Amino acid sequence: MTVNTFTIGAYSIDILLDGIFEPTKQLLTHQKGAARLQPIIDGIEGDTLHFQVNCFLVRGNGHTALVDSGAGNHWGPSFGHTRAALKEKGIGLDQIDHVLVTHLHTDHILGLLDGEDAALPNATLLVPRVDLEFFTNAEARAALPAEKQGTFDTVATLVKAYGSRIVTIEAGAVPGFAGITAYPLPGHTPGQVGYQFAGTDKTVLLIADAMHTTPLQVEDPEIGVGFDIDSETAAKTRIALVKDTAAKGWVIAGAHILGFSTISAGADGHLVIAPAAA
Repeated sequence: MTVNTFTIGAYSIDILLDGIFEPTKQLLTHQKGAARLQPIIDGIEGDTLHFQVNCFLVRGNGHTALVDSGAGNHWGPSFGHTRAALKEKGIGLDQIDHVLVTHLHTDHILGLLDGEDAALPNATLLVPRVDLEFFTNAEARAALPAEKQGTFDTVATLVKAYGSRIVTIEAGAVPGFAGITAYPLPGHTPGQVGYQFAGTDKTVLLIADAMHTTPLQVEDPEIGVGFDIDSETAAKTRIALVKDTAAKGWVIAGAHILGFSTISAGADGHLVIAPAAA
């Protein structure tokens, strides 16, 4: 059974489904090239992939916070369900006090905007410094292909809308959030972080976009996606992530995968992913 709510330490974490993104399966990449990738693509039924676009509601220690925001109403009517989910839980946008941003791709930050204005009137945005410096750098923008440059415009709008309410963070303890650590997951973007929640007997790691499609990337972490800015680093991050979470028994959830899960060795010795016990 899929688990969408998890309690860890002082915090409760709810997965909020903002929408479904269905790109062509040609979006997948592989570190060993087309010869290795093609059988994987051929084994996927249909022509498209099915990616959830999740963000997370985090409550505890006096906070009502989000991890990321989804795409809001900027990606059309099939997105923006985060706000309805918050309303169902009796939470107004003015009650969100912080947003812990994993990285600055648009499906993680557009929900923070109403047009060019801030959608969250009282929230402080905690943003990985490395990502903010990258996505506000004209030379970094020019070095990327045109289809990857749109994020820079969105970040510029975000900076203007939130101003001094954007606070940069480093990997390590998250200021003001006891028990939560920013966990470096570079590659998909230069400064991407996950958020690690420490409990007495369990650890939960929100893995951002370190993985997009499971079980494929658990079985073969060298599978990536075309959105990865540095595919080699992203693959190294994913390989280490899969090994570490399996070895340490961590519970994971991601922006594009279903529910809270654990990775462990299956009967044949290969790593498999399965729903976590609540």
